Amino acid sequence: MVANIEVPRTTDAAHASSWSDFSRPVWDFAQVLRAADLMPSDEDEYWGKPHKWDPEHQLWDAAGCPCEPDGGEPMSLGWRRFLDAVTQREASQ
Repeated sequence: MVANIEVPRTTDAAHASSWSDFSRPVWDFAQVLRAADLMPSDEDEYWGKPHKWDPEHQLWDAAGCPCEPDGGEPMSLGWRRFLDAVTQREASQ
């Protein structure tokens, strides 16, 4: 018989999970980076350490997690804001 063990729940920042800790969000954001032409030419750089793209992910999240427009559709305001924010960030570095 196994004793009932309560697993402690942590809420401090040191134990909080990040988007880059899970495969699905990492995959989804890779699609965003490709669509925005932001994926590094050596994709292993992203897949090995996706947390390095936290700033871009935060900008995407702040823009409402927009998607690339389909076909001939116009850009959504969120997608435009994300692209503008990333461009400004890159220019300031």
